[in-house]
Amino acid sequence: MGRVLALVVELSSFVCLFAVPVKAATFTPHINADVTTTQLHAQWCEQDLQDWKTRRDVVDFQIAEIDARLKDSNLTEADRKALEDQKRKFIQERTNIDWWIEWIFERLIHGACDA
Repeated sequence: MGRVLALVVELSSFVCLFAVPVKAATFTPHINADVTTTQLHAQWCEQDLQDWKTRRDVVDFQIAEIDARLKDSNLTEADRKALEDQKRKFIQERTNIDWWIEWIFERLIHGACDA
């Protein structure tokens, strides 16, 4: 589809070159990316999305491990506080990861990864 469009634009500009020389000199078609580049960019976005989802899974696992350790009745107050602080940091990281996943997903849905 992209190659056909590029060919049509090229042919149109070529016809304009002979039909109206003054306008042909000022009109230059600009194509942002060819089909291959577009597909590679979309694949990169999909891979990036998958990487962020993997990160999210790791953080979720770490939060679950901390929750399990917090249930231990033998924890000292200092250990409990350290684990709660660590959990808070992981929850903040999870929020950031969710933001990136949503941002990349929106770009994929709306075709922004195709440009």
